[in-house]
Amino acid sequence: MKTINDLIKDAGKELSDKIMIELSPELTKEQIIDWFYTPILALDNQSPYDMCKKGEHKIAEDLLNSYSSGVSY
Repeated sequence: MKTINDLIKDAGKELSDKIMIELSPELTKEQIIDWFYTPILALDNQSPYDMCKKGEHKIAEDLLNSYSSGVSY
């Protein structure tokens, strides 16, 4: 089972901080971890983790920013 420490390691400190700030008002830590490692349609059925693993942190961050601006996928 993945933990917050895994998310921080896989996303990097800066992105993981943004993830926690943006999603924690609505999701539990467990749900945030699930979100990060679960494929998302808007990412062509890849997860934010997959994007980070490929070095495409910006794509995961853009998805996160779209949530804060009211766009949902």
